Amino acid sequence: WQAKSYTVTFDKQGGTNGSDSVTATYKKRMPVAEAPTRAGFTFKGYYTQKNGAGTKYYDEFMNSDVIYESTQNTILYAYWVDVTAPTVILKANVDEEKPWTNQPVSLNAIAEDLGTGLSSVSIYQIGDNDSLSCVASATGLNGAKSKELTFTNTKEGVVRYKAVATDMTGKTSESYNTVFYDKTAPTGEVGVSVSGNTFYFDIIITDINPGN
Repeated sequence: WQAKSYTVTFDKQGGTNGSDSVTATYKKRMPVAEAPTRAGFTFKGYYTQKNGAGTKYYDEFMNSDVIYESTQNTILYAYWVDVTAPTVILKANVDEEKPWTNQPVSLNAIAEDLGTGLSSVSIYQIGDNDSLSCVASATGLNGAKSKELTFTNTKEGVVRYKAVATDMTGKTSESYNTVFYDKTAPTGEVGVSVSGNTFYFDIIITDINPGN
């Protein structure tokens, strides 16, 4: 008698490259195949069910000790693990060489994630003793690959901010920025005194912030 052969199809679950299928022979070890690739993920093998469930036929290096004992064609599913943390950049619409401004400053948190996608993006105002107060947040992003969140600072003085991006697996990344905002113009007065034929002028200027 002669052992029958069957087609084993690889469902890459979002991956690319690698083998699409192999021909397996009944009662023989699984044949050699190539692993797929997927940006933002690490390949962990092929299984008989999705998400790493069922029987593992190939490991992350596409090694296999499995003897094919099925009498029909089979589909195997790639198992991926998200290993990439999200990225986030917190930008402010100011001149970096002249950071002080008397106009409200807009901050933009720009987040991306190549893995499972984003869960949330938040901007925090950093207070005394590094306390955090959330001033803007986008939640329930459900795996969005990118998100831009905007907040306008109206607090005078030197104010620090932090942006936090969280992906669907709970991994986070942070970005910081500092704004210098002074909407209150300086106030002052001039005092005049006379000594003989000489006039003396005393100018007193007060500014609650050093920006003007």
